[in-house]
Amino acid sequence: MDDLKNMTDIKELNDKGTEFHEAGDTQTALQYYMRALELCEESDDPVENAMTLTNLGGVYFDFGEKDTALEHFEEGLTLYKEADDKAGQAWAINSIGMWKADLGLNKDALEQYALSIDLYREVEDKEGEAWALGNAGSAYSNMLNREKALEHYELALTAYEAIDDKEGLATMLNNIGKIYANTGEREKGLEYLEKSLAMRREIEDEDGEATTLNNIGGIYADIGDKRKALTYFEDALKILDKGDDRVSIITTVTNIAASYKAIGENRRAAPFEKRAKKLGKAMRNEAKKAKKARRELLRSLGN
Repeated sequence: MDDLKNMTDIKELNDKGTEFHEAGDTQTALQYYMRALELCEESDDPVENAMTLTNLGGVYFDFGEKDTALEHFEEGLTLYKEADDKAGQAWAINSIGMWKADLGLNKDALEQYALSIDLYREVEDKEGEAWALGNAGSAYSNMLNREKALEHYELALTAYEAIDDKEGLATMLNNIGKIYANTGEREKGLEYLEKSLAMRREIEDEDGEATTLNNIGGIYADIGDKRKALTYFEDALKILDKGDDRVSIITTVTNIAASYKAIGENRRAAPFEKRAKKLGKAMRNEAKKAKKARRELLRSLGN
């Protein structure tokens, strides 16, 4: 890691923190953002302050420090408003919407997403617009309003097409496929999921590929073709076993176990059930240790 004390560029610190955050290293990201915040005390640039506060809110959100996260998002939003930075406002408002959705406050989240979408459109930020539209689609999906969810996912799909963002396109195709499958239109759902799968393979998005393979397997399981479902679940597991996404691994091995049991092969199901239980226990234990480590880190940084 770079010597943080020797770094004096707030934007550079935020960019570096974001690199770590997107890579899943939230503890290192926090240290970069906190260094940026120290420098913000000597800066009169509201945008730099707002950027740092909003980034910090994202880290606290991931840490489970939800109240602290909201405080930072709202402080960032206030500063973006003072600077009349509409793109920044859209980002902070979208983050607040995600905070509300995480608490199950989907109607409140939708109000924030609508504001964010309008702002992103005003500044002609297609990527941000697509992101907020996708979030709104997820909120509607959580409320079981599948018609509105589909509408927003399709709008997000169009926005991602406009900027040729294949990762975003693949995600929306996956989400649209799930909506159709959940409303009984399984053939149409498979059509979208197969398109998502092909695109995720094209861009070598293995995490996304595993997700879509699981979703396709789920459709075949629902229509009673358990053996075909198994091939998709097993392909997903081959990918997931190369990484450390244990939540997805648990989901997948559970799906495999259920499929084997459904075709009367209980003995083949047993090791997958055992693996799911073992991973679940390990994750709970590690979560306790990680929570303690995060609190110690926050204390050391003066929080």
